[in-house]
Amino acid sequence: MSKLIISKSKSPLFINMINALDKHHSDACISVFIDSDNSRMLLIGGATGQYGQIEIPLEKGHGLKNAEFSIPFDFFMCMKEQQQEFNTLANQYIFELRYKNGKYINIEYCLLLRDDKKIDDSIHFPMSRFELDDAHENHIQYQVANTQRAYHELNRRSIVDIINSTNSLIPFDFVEFRKNEKEIRFQKNGEVTTKRLQDNIDLPHTLPLTEAASQTLKTLYMNSETGSIAFCLEGELLTFKTDQHTQSISLEGIDQFHQKITQESRLLLEFASNLYDFKQLNNMILKETSVRSLNTAMLLFDNNRLFSCMLPGRREFIREVSVKHLHHHDALLFSYSPRTLKDMKLKIFAKGGEIRITLTQNQNGELKLNFYDKPEDMAPFDSLNLVSEQSLLSAYLKLKNEYLNTYDDRYILPTSRQGELDLFAEQPSDVPEEIDAPVNDMESHAQYTDTTETQTEDKLKNAGVYSPTTHPDLAPKPNNKHSENITDNSSNLANIDEYGFADD
Repeated sequence: MSKLIISKSKSPLFINMINALDKHHSDACISVFIDSDNSRMLLIGGATGQYGQIEIPLEKGHGLKNAEFSIPFDFFMCMKEQQQEFNTLANQYIFELRYKNGKYINIEYCLLLRDDKKIDDSIHFPMSRFELDDAHENHIQYQVANTQRAYHELNRRSIVDIINSTNSLIPFDFVEFRKNEKEIRFQKNGEVTTKRLQDNIDLPHTLPLTEAASQTLKTLYMNSETGSIAFCLEGELLTFKTDQHTQSISLEGIDQFHQKITQESRLLLEFASNLYDFKQLNNMILKETSVRSLNTAMLLFDNNRLFSCMLPGRREFIREVSVKHLHHHDALLFSYSPRTLKDMKLKIFAKGGEIRITLTQNQNGELKLNFYDKPEDMAPFDSLNLVSEQSLLSAYLKLKNEYLNTYDDRYILPTSRQGELDLFAEQPSDVPEEIDAPVNDMESHAQYTDTTETQTEDKLKNAGVYSPTTHPDLAPKPNNKHSENITDNSSNLANIDEYGFADD
């Protein structure tokens, strides 16, 4: 009887291969290829179409003969049950193989007990012996294919940069790194976005990844003795190869991802805000039963300022939203769904806590307001759909002007801390010092130019982000029932330099 041993260094990869098996498929097994002449053994298995291959060196005196066979799925399930029952060590795996008539006929799991395990007459160890099958045909073909693939080598620095970049995107559908490009394109929740990298990643060939593929790359790198990894891209199949391990991953849907790249969104606006005023007015709107059913409110960008507003007939709602780093003078009006905004998990504070926000538009004209946890984040944690409402712009500009011109009438400070407020008493002509300057006095409105702007703006620039004056495409298109068809009153696109920054 001979022993088949999976060493400690190979055990994590071996367990991953077992966990990937699907008992509903005929290839739910692990095929073993023993090459005694070259003192090595290959294990091949995993999910259908996404096989892995582990190469295990054989030690001197191993006693194994040249052979090919497969271990059935049920054997590994039985092995796990015994491990749990007897609390065995899981740092390596030992199997007993029985050889007869020129081939191995069955296999049995050998319990690897802990040093402190007490053995007495009360313990009865089971015998679970399974017959072996022929090596699976799909696994045989996979072994042959691995010897014929054209691989591209990745150096350590590139691997680490790729892993760090993909970690910041999780969760995502696809991400693609291209040779000699300082940008990556990724798909998240079906939307494709482009992000500029701090430095180029040295690649020999374009490398697309799913989230599962990026995790596989990380696992292989951590378990590789040399730190070197090569990859081969064949249609929707991506294969990684290290010194002693090969793993294939499905890239199903990559063609649709490439089609979306041609329709990726362009950045129109970028700014920072804590969105407190935005959320507060939204809550007020949702409490008004007469307007709640409309589920439509407005965002007005004008002269580097932002207003949340609504004109539902006999009621008027408007409130300025505190923003920083907004560089857009022309007036733009968009509608959004108050209910959708309410359901978003936005971290909003009365003061500070600004987050990065972008306005993007894809090739189909769809507009999104994107929210980011941190300035350096590549992917938004959530997005709000917007619809251009330029046909209603004049009415909302009128509302905004009235709001600003009558701003000081909206609050009264009592002249005495203890006395009751006399609304009919003559008010002092001079504004008390503790009253903030009017919002429409931009030069004295310090809350829009505080000292934290420079720090936040530096974070945005260091993250490779820019604030272009690009205008959205406001060509006429069908609208919701709250508006009419829109018209295009935007100016020419900004000139963007080679580093992705636009003229303010």
